[in-house]
Amino acid sequence: MNKKKLGNSDMQITPVGLGTWAIGGPWIYGWGEQDDTDSIKTIHAALEQGINWVDTAPAYGLGHSETITARAIRESSYKPYIFTKCGIRWNEKGETD
Repeated sequence: MNKKKLGNSDMQITPVGLGTWAIGGPWIYGWGEQDDTDSIKTIHAALEQGINWVDTAPAYGLGHSETITARAIRESSYKPYIFTKCGIRWNEKGETD
């Protein structure tokens, strides 16, 4: 897969990445129940096809997406870039500010 330089950095990234919002599972802003095994297989398949970056965030499933993404990458020989962001905080009840 072709790669392009990201801005002024020295990073070469694919024009398509994998977004993991749905992998976060059921929560107030989520996409419903997700199977973690299927999510890991999806991440592996994306990396095998040449995608070299994954978008995740602590807000996706209140951290669940990041946990599953980390697990998938630990199990893989591919080491993609991980792009994340912050902005939503939550309390012990899973309620966001």
